[in-house]
Amino acid sequence: MYLTDKTTVRRTHGFTIVELLIVIVVIAILAAITIVAYNGIQNQARVASQTSDLNGALKQIELFKAQKSSYPTSITDCPSPSAQNICAKSSNGNTLTYYAEQATSAPFSCIESRRTDGTAYSITNGGSPKEGDCTNRFPSCWALYSSGRSTASGVHTITLRQSGTTIPVYCDMTTSGGGWTLVIANPVSPTSWNATNVLSINESNPSTTNQYSILNRADEIKTNLGGQLQYRLDAVSLGRWGGVWTAPFSNTFTGTSIVANVSNIEKYDSWNIGGGAIKDTMPWLSSSPQLLSTWTGNTGDWWGTVVAGSGSWTPAPWMSSQQSSPGRIWYWVK
Repeated sequence: MYLTDKTTVRRTHGFTIVELLIVIVVIAILAAITIVAYNGIQNQARVASQTSDLNGALKQIELFKAQKSSYPTSITDCPSPSAQNICAKSSNGNTLTYYAEQATSAPFSCIESRRTDGTAYSITNGGSPKEGDCTNRFPSCWALYSSGRSTASGVHTITLRQSGTTIPVYCDMTTSGGGWTLVIANPVSPTSWNATNVLSINESNPSTTNQYSILNRADEIKTNLGGQLQYRLDAVSLGRWGGVWTAPFSNTFTGTSIVANVSNIEKYDSWNIGGGAIKDTMPWLSSSPQLLSTWTGNTGDWWGTVVAGSGSWTPAPWMSSQQSSPGRIWYWVK
């Protein structure tokens, strides 16, 4: 009887401090797991609303393009859009922003969805929603400039059209209509260049003052402007001793033969196109000393050379009468 009573007394005692602490810790852990799971579900719902808004807006844009052969000017002209606009609805707490490249035959567009907490997702034509805004998704300085996303000259980041590679580039947003992507900066002696680095050197550090080339990227950067591309050459300083040319969009920036199907549409300073200067030939790759030049094959007439591989010029033979050694030469693509 004594043993039974003793057992009964033991069972009526309360929890120990250790047991209570264990219970509290378990409850706290379960509460934390519940909160994290709930927040995760909430965030997934917000992301789903952003991606849904972007996919819906892109479908409306592509339908507009199919019907009118152009992209809309605005996608948030609500509730009654004009003839050149559409009304793309966004979920509560999301704001849509639309950027479209202008005056091109195959325009690039990007749509941003930004939440009130600053979280952004974006989508490009032909793509799918990705985290991040449109800042680094433009394929050229021209796309960046003409869309209105940025009009400041300097280093920007672009995403190449075919490869999807993201690279930094230098953009000139003021000279000759703006939107120029630097392809080559040549401020150095001819012995600093060769057949390899004329295609690519210092790609991660674009600069107008240091040796630089992304010539091997230019075909991915060029813009189809009504079936034409545009390139620009200048020397001494930007917008001087050179000009702007158009060429068929099918032309390549890494050609290895003479292609004389270009037209000069703007000339900087007073000089004559042809012998002794820049020719109406798209710069093409050949052997040293004229690694990249507009020369037409006439022996000795290497004037109009962008990059030389040997010789005593500074940095390359440019214009025999006006600027034989201009000090700096630049090559650009729009």
